Amino acid sequence: MSLKAKIYLLFVYSAGGILLYNAFSSVQTADIWVILVWFLIATPLEIRPIQASADLQYTLSFIIHLTIIVIYGFWDAIIVAALVTAVTDLWGRKGIVKLFFNISQFAISIYCAGVFFVFFKRTDLLLTLPDDIFAFIGAGTAYILANLFLVSAIVAFTLRQSLFSVIKTDFKVIILNYLALAPISMLMVLLYKDHPLTMIIIVPLLIISDSSFRSYISLKIETKNTLEILADFVDKRDHYTAEHSQRVTEYACMIADKLAIDEDTYKIIEMAGRVHDLGKIGIRDDILLKPGYLTNEEMEVMKTHPDIAFKILEPLNMYKKGSVLVREHHERYDGSGYPRGLKGKEINIGSRILSVADTYDAMTTDRPYRKALTREEALAELKKHSGGQFDPDVVEAFLIALESE
Repeated sequence: MSLKAKIYLLFVYSAGGILLYNAFSSVQTADIWVILVWFLIATPLEIRPIQASADLQYTLSFIIHLTIIVIYGFWDAIIVAALVTAVTDLWGRKGIVKLFFNISQFAISIYCAGVFFVFFKRTDLLLTLPDDIFAFIGAGTAYILANLFLVSAIVAFTLRQSLFSVIKTDFKVIILNYLALAPISMLMVLLYKDHPLTMIIIVPLLIISDSSFRSYISLKIETKNTLEILADFVDKRDHYTAEHSQRVTEYACMIADKLAIDEDTYKIIEMAGRVHDLGKIGIRDDILLKPGYLTNEEMEVMKTHPDIAFKILEPLNMYKKGSVLVREHHERYDGSGYPRGLKGKEINIGSRILSVADTYDAMTTDRPYRKALTREEALAELKKHSGGQFDPDVVEAFLIALESE
């Protein structure tokens, strides 16, 4: 763990610890039953987090935290969040570091939301609409922003990425998730205001929200995994190209790093690299596996594979941008490539990167009609065709990347 990460954790632990001390110090005997009831309500919602990505998980805790803030105040909300997080994180064996961080960041997020709500609340009643709507929306926004910043910061420090890029990566999904949950919290408060027991009717909504978001994330992951498995299957049709797409992706990411490509484009290149030859699934075996050079007619058939891949990927929202890179990865810098004969900067930068990575791996892999070139021979070929077949800046970045390796 970097020094920045350690200092950041120390700050979060300290702030969270102070808030927890104040929260538990303020507990009255009458609060114990309230805390226990909400602990029992919240724990099932936290016990099975939704794994949205390798770095981030989601739960429905936002609904519970915001509801308790409005009804009972932020000190009770902090205590409930701490107890639930302690149980669920210990159950999930997340480790002491993550346990303390999650407890602390929830305490800070809840405190920010609670202070905002108290400061801007216009009535003395529980929640009066429309008078208190700004206080409610502001409290939810304060919670979201605090939570997003605190979690993204530790991810950025740990993975040594820029904070902005980490926030930007999952910002859209996070915001949509919270926007869907906030009205449920408001409904719980309004029902509680009329009669506490009427909140039971919210349980089906919570189940539906959890199930819907879980299905959405699962569909994205399954779609990505399925296409990558298909791409690997295409590679393995010919044992000479086994794991070709994985190696191309590694080379492409190395180049993107050296060119300081922004985080969004980097991820698009990474996804496109894994499926760049998916279109070969539509090429006949007698052409794809031919142990020799292709005829002109066979080559024309082979040239259709970028467009085939584009037609498969483009309708999928998560691959829409990457599909363009896949379609253009056989375009050449001098305009002699296919399928559309694009030239120079007309070709997407991601496609220019994939072109170099793809060609280098092809040259350094045994084929039926020739032995693999050595590393030095392959690099000499890249230099020879720099400015012709390949973008010279991309070639230079690849050379530097390989030297640093």
